[in-house]
Amino acid sequence: MKAKVAVLSLSAFCFALAADVGHADTIFYDQGLANESSTSTLAFSGALSYFTQADEFTISSGALWTDLHFWTIELPEATRPSVIQFYLWNSVTVDGDADSGLLLSGAVTSFVRDKKATNVSGPYDRWYYSLDLPTPYSLSAGTYYLGIHFGASNVAGNQYWEAESAPDGTGAFYWVRCDGYTNNVCTNFDRWSERGVESKDEDLAFRLTTRVARVPEPGTLALLGFGLAGLGLVRRRVA
Repeated sequence: MKAKVAVLSLSAFCFALAADVGHADTIFYDQGLANESSTSTLAFSGALSYFTQADEFTISSGALWTDLHFWTIELPEATRPSVIQFYLWNSVTVDGDADSGLLLSGAVTSFVRDKKATNVSGPYDRWYYSLDLPTPYSLSAGTYYLGIHFGASNVAGNQYWEAESAPDGTGAFYWVRCDGYTNNVCTNFDRWSERGVESKDEDLAFRLTTRVARVPEPGTLALLGFGLAGLGLVRRRVA
């Protein structure tokens, strides 16, 4: 009986290790890490809970977008957002209608929020966010605008999308107010405004990734084989 339990335990252990193949994120666009200096630039176009902030990015080849990663600066009393909205446009015109050019909109309530540093700029703390898109989105080569908003209303807050550490010099980013929400997503945007000038270098920090399953290595396949062999041995003894 003890031998049977030992074999079953070993088989279960082998199966658990073999199943832990996991996934890997492949970066297809990297706007840069958050500003690591103690005088980190704040994207003060208004809190992420009041405006939707958006920044431009360009990819040279198509990619499957599955995950979004970005950094914020927040006062210590800031709390976890109830929902994060994300948007994708293919064009932005200052003072133009932000409902035009909208390709994708969505909202998630399950996401990673991890504090990375405290007092990076006065009392502000740095936070890292990561979320999975509910449905992967296929992007073609071209220029797009990524938008983020916290919550499902327009309220003053103290959480700001952080500038990246090595901006490309374009400086400007954009923000827009929502005039109506349905199911945690804006269904009626106002007009675009521009915030940020080249002297401020306020490119916002984010990464876009594709999640891919890791291919099992020979060692993983061997563990799976040991597990199956152990189960076979137990069955023979029972028979």
